[in-house]
Amino acid sequence: MHEYWKREELYKEVWEQPLLKLAPKYGISAVALGKVCRRLKIPVPGRGYWAKLEAGKPARRLPLREYKDAPYTRRLKTAPTPKPDIDSADPELAGIAAVESRPIMVKTEEHKLVVSSEARLRRARTDKYGLLEPSTDKACVDIRVSKELLDRALVLMSTTLFALEEKGFEVKVSESATSVQIFGQDVRFSVVEELQVRERRREQGLSRDKTINIYERSGKLAFHIEEDEKGWICYWLLPN
Repeated sequence: MHEYWKREELYKEVWEQPLLKLAPKYGISAVALGKVCRRLKIPVPGRGYWAKLEAGKPARRLPLREYKDAPYTRRLKTAPTPKPDIDSADPELAGIAAVESRPIMVKTEEHKLVVSSEARLRRARTDKYGLLEPSTDKACVDIRVSKELLDRALVLMSTTLFALEEKGFEVKVSESATSVQIFGQDVRFSVVEELQVRERRREQGLSRDKTINIYERSGKLAFHIEEDEKGWICYWLLPN
């Protein structure tokens, strides 16, 4: 059975948790849920929003503006399992569901963009967390991991690039980003090593005390997905 999305209700939910965590409630992916938000002109958290909240810092919440001619958009009434809701009236959502249903095979060879970036990554300096930080003077795939996880990250990036191209999407690498054109949206993505909170400290501020988080490497890889135009981000944490 179907019912229709309620703008006010969905707006409240997308500001309470990331799209990646909210999407399974409705049986769709974070990409499809982001598409619904764009269609209904629902603002979503920008880059860095959830990190600021985690660090105890103030983060601006964008208001929901009036939308008199908002289209009626169907959704599943219940979603016991995360299955794509294919709305036959929306070919873009149908396309998303079709792409997501295809399996991805791990590739043993390296993608040409990874081959051209590997030497620079292996020579790169590390930042204060021990994550590789290649210079931005030349194009390089966006991988931000420790040296210990680099080999696995390279395989993961190659597999992702091959899979995207096989699905008909154009990938490109610049000095500062790896991105792909998906259904008219320029989506930046990277393979990162997730940081975890090692310690929390209370420090005195001018008006009130604030919590400072001290981070360290977790040893776990994750996909970082970011859409430039709308700014929302999500993570897929990968098993070891």
